[in-house]
Amino acid sequence: MSENTPVNTQVRPTHKRMHKLANLVPVLLALVHSGCEYGVTVAEEPAELLSVQNLHTEFTTPPTSAFPRVWWHWMDGNVTKEGISKDLNWMKRVGIGGMQYFDGSLETPQIVETRVPFRSEAWRSAIRHAVIEAEAANLEFTIASSPGWSETGGPWVPPEQAMKKLTWSEVEIHGGQPLSLSLPTPPTTTGPFLDIPGGGAEPSKAPPPDLPQLYRDSRVIAYRIPAADQSFEAKITSSSPLDVPLLTDGGRTNFQKLEIEPEQLGWVDFQYSKPVTMRAVELVLEPGQRIGPIYPSWPLGRIEASDDGRNYRNVADLPERGAPQQTVSFPATTAQHFRLALEPRFSPFPVKAFAPPEKLVAEHEIARIKFIPEARVNRFEDKAGWSTIPGLSEVETPPADNDAVVHTKNVLDISDKMDANGTLHWTPPEGRWRILRLGWSLTGKLNNPASEEGTGLEVDKLNQEHVKAYMDTYLGIYEQAVGRSNMGSQGIRYMLNDSYEAMAANWTDDILAEFERRRGYNPTPWLPVLTGRIVDNAEDSDRFLWDYRRTLADLIAEEHYGTISEELRARGMGRYGESHEALRAFIGDGMEVKKSADVPMGAAWARSNLPKLLPDLRESASVSHLYGQNIVAAESFT
Repeated sequence: MSENTPVNTQVRPTHKRMHKLANLVPVLLALVHSGCEYGVTVAEEPAELLSVQNLHTEFTTPPTSAFPRVWWHWMDGNVTKEGISKDLNWMKRVGIGGMQYFDGSLETPQIVETRVPFRSEAWRSAIRHAVIEAEAANLEFTIASSPGWSETGGPWVPPEQAMKKLTWSEVEIHGGQPLSLSLPTPPTTTGPFLDIPGGGAEPSKAPPPDLPQLYRDSRVIAYRIPAADQSFEAKITSSSPLDVPLLTDGGRTNFQKLEIEPEQLGWVDFQYSKPVTMRAVELVLEPGQRIGPIYPSWPLGRIEASDDGRNYRNVADLPERGAPQQTVSFPATTAQHFRLALEPRFSPFPVKAFAPPEKLVAEHEIARIKFIPEARVNRFEDKAGWSTIPGLSEVETPPADNDAVVHTKNVLDISDKMDANGTLHWTPPEGRWRILRLGWSLTGKLNNPASEEGTGLEVDKLNQEHVKAYMDTYLGIYEQAVGRSNMGSQGIRYMLNDSYEAMAANWTDDILAEFERRRGYNPTPWLPVLTGRIVDNAEDSDRFLWDYRRTLADLIAEEHYGTISEELRARGMGRYGESHEALRAFIGDGMEVKKSADVPMGAAWARSNLPKLLPDLRESASVSHLYGQNIVAAESFT
């Protein structure tokens, strides 16, 4: 790489989320040529070190490899062959080097006489027409990695191959005698966490009512209950009337409004008959306005303790955002009163360009408050992968007393003691035991924003077999339309992974085997940590969850993005690869994700958030230098 290597950039117009309607929506794509001698080039001209004369010539008369690409959205089937030909002719005439095609939908009204639905015979004819004409004009043709712009999903993905999350149920027993016990089925709800519903295409909208549900068992674990794990009756009062039993026993979906006076605190107080020691609280609060896949802000608040019910001290602040349930841990605190205190506002929104107006609110909604004497992992929901929130290495779990934690020697795998009907046949040792029935259910995330005919479940990103099945079907749709000879060195040459908006998933069929293979130790004694319990000590439990997230990161980089690249190269095609954009969109390393791409790609669309976007752009440039790609792309003006 020469110090004097030239940099050529071109940029493109329009906003990804603001297309009103159109036959075809163009968006320019900036390309940066690194000048390296190696890697994959986008067009026919070989990358070579340029003399001064060549530099002048290529600057005044750029090769097609330096031309910008455009995004080409076919919105809700509003296309005609005549319109396709006019678009392609315009692209060629103004110096566009190629297009990246999307099947899209933003509730676009019909503006053509006859819609061309995705995968219909009319669509196959239209896409074949587009590919053949683009090739004749020497325009590079790229397809998105799914209908919509995120991510890898469609109606052909069966529930068994869709994105998954860990779910569990628990029951307490007393040992010393044989038992035959029907274990409660874990929540089968499709959504982000346990019994909280969700999914769908657009995270800021309510999920559709017809999402599939699926549950499968994985393990049955028993552990001896720590001595400090006790229950205490409390008198619950609040700053405005609430249905108290629903707060502790009503699940995670029955939200109640806690009214708050301007510039005052709203509070819910738990008063005990005598001082008790607490170490954590489990909360489900309604967050603020959601903007797309960005995790919304939580109410601004804190956990307080008091000896007399009048003078309160702060023991923990609430997180700013994260998984829909948050377990907030704090050092062992003895008091007669514990309360949740909320201010009439939300935490700041993380992306300034999309931030809703900051204003005082008259109420917050609460579904669950549960104070816990047993030691818990601080924010285990985020650390175990039910969200993609970054910065968790700084969220330490407070040290815990020996009588408040689970010990590995007291964790037993009793999966073989449960029959096919979910009945446990076991003689436990003496003492109090908790049985965890662990399994998985669906996140319910759909690809978006795609036409109705192109919308379906997002494929499991952590499983190579499922991703390969997805790719075989998806690329097969195009092969049926344009023919195998028009995919690869000519015709459809590339696939684009746009920014990841498929949200969190923390389970796949063989996750425990993959963990042991990659991390080098058996995760079974540590499985209670995935339900928030501290095993042995706080530091080792946080370390296990770091290892778990590292495994999730490895899997998405290799099983998802790596498999996509392999399947494309097997067909002679290449990959443009984005990843996180402005925030961390999945649990993983963006450089690991982009290293298998032929063209690593960043985003440059939100100038007011430049400090957050620069890492994405620099990451793409770094990948090209480290792994030998000679083209870097930048999504611009979207």
